[in-house]
Amino acid sequence: MRRVHPLDPLRSIKVKLGVVIVATVIGTVMVLVLGRRAGLDLEWRVLLAAALGLAMVQFLARGMTSPLRDMAAASSAMARGDYGRRVRATSRDEVGELARAFNAMAADLADVERMRRDLVANVAATTTCCAPPVSPTRTTRTRATGSCWPRRCSRSP
Repeated sequence: MRRVHPLDPLRSIKVKLGVVIVATVIGTVMVLVLGRRAGLDLEWRVLLAAALGLAMVQFLARGMTSPLRDMAAASSAMARGDYGRRVRATSRDEVGELARAFNAMAADLADVERMRRDLVANVAATTTCCAPPVSPTRTTRTRATGSCWPRRCSRSP
């Protein structure tokens, strides 16, 4: 399901905040004027205007802050070792740039983690193959080859 972010086309977080403020003020004024024409008491008009203002701010600001919530969740997943999480970067403002940089960093960390695991696996395989004798003071004779340690690992590094 695609989330609705009506302010995504705007390129600046400052402009987005300005739009949220202006839209809320216009909505509040409209509720007050229309409520007066409809004969509503001032208390009801103020209550409706406040409810509409809060709903508009919630709807508009949610799209601005959802990438930040996604990045916080992805960061927590990365702390647990899940480097496959990415965030949706739909906006073209500073938060969208941050989300794209976060995704690039996550991809780089996933590559580094993969290389680290490969290195550990290679070192473990080499160490298992070419283990030194149990006691450093005496050499041991292997049954398979009859040769003494140190011997060359059959695998190439």
